[in-house]
Amino acid sequence: MNAIVTLESILTPAAVPLSAETLFGTGQIETIVSAIETQVRGEVIDITTAAGREAAKSLAHKVARSKGILDEIGKDHVAEIKAKSGKIDAERKTIRDRLDALKAEVRGPVERWEEADEKRVRAIEATLVCIIESPTVLAGASPHSIRDRIAAVTEYTTRDWQEFKERADTAITETLPKLNAMLGAAEQRERDAAELEALRAEKVARDARDATEKAAREQQERAERERQAQAERDRIATEQAAERNRRHAEQLETMKREQEALAKTRADEAAARAVEQERQRVAAEQAQKAAADQKRADNKRRRDKVHAAIKESIVASGVDAETADLIVAAMADGDIPHVSITY
Repeated sequence: MNAIVTLESILTPAAVPLSAETLFGTGQIETIVSAIETQVRGEVIDITTAAGREAAKSLAHKVARSKGILDEIGKDHVAEIKAKSGKIDAERKTIRDRLDALKAEVRGPVERWEEADEKRVRAIEATLVCIIESPTVLAGASPHSIRDRIAAVTEYTTRDWQEFKERADTAITETLPKLNAMLGAAEQRERDAAELEALRAEKVARDARDATEKAAREQQERAERERQAQAERDRIATEQAAERNRRHAEQLETMKREQEALAKTRADEAAARAVEQERQRVAAEQAQKAAADQKRADNKRRRDKVHAAIKESIVASGVDAETADLIVAAMADGDIPHVSITY
């Protein structure tokens, strides 16, 4: 096989006929894969352009298709010659690995460029959103914060927005007037607040002066009222002292008469208590004697009743009444051992 092998010749079998016998087991695979690698790596592609990126993708696709064609030829050849299957499989793996690696080598820069470009686009989109939403985010903010945002948005006018320049110019052009209007309103709010604070401070000072003057007047009025009140208190105190002296003299005379009457009353009460105590003593002695007589009478009745019951029991057992009386008397006197009467 002396014809020059290229991706195009592999993808167009009529150009260079490919057969398993001339490809596999002859060392041609290394020649073909090396030729493809040389061809692909010799391509000059600018991936910073859309056309270049499409060309790289197309070239990688051709590599993948070439891999499939060559691998398929080898796969069919394996079925015909089992004895060479190990070597052919190894060469097939060479095709897959080398051409996959070549495909990745070709696509890698594109994928990395696209990933970096996606990050770039996301960052620009986020910045545009930040610019557009500035008036909403800073609603009610201080002039200082609004000035900082105006400075930041103004700096964006010198930024390289690339394909987003038109959108960025529109966003900045529309946002800056809004921020400037917000700044004017915020500064007016600050001036209004400062003016209001000055009015409040002036009112506080005026109220303080009025309060001081009022306090001074009230203090003078209180001092005059206190002087008059003290004079009245002194007059009343003099009159009250004279009245107290008069009442004290009357109280002394009254106390003297009351003490004399009290001494007489106490003497009469003492004599009456002595008479009553004697009467109570005599009554107590009489009551005590009557209670003792009653107790003795009650005890005698209880004893007689118990003795009569015992006598009745003894007589019932066949003893005569006289003997029964003697037995009861002996029992009452404790003359019979181990026998006692409970009343």
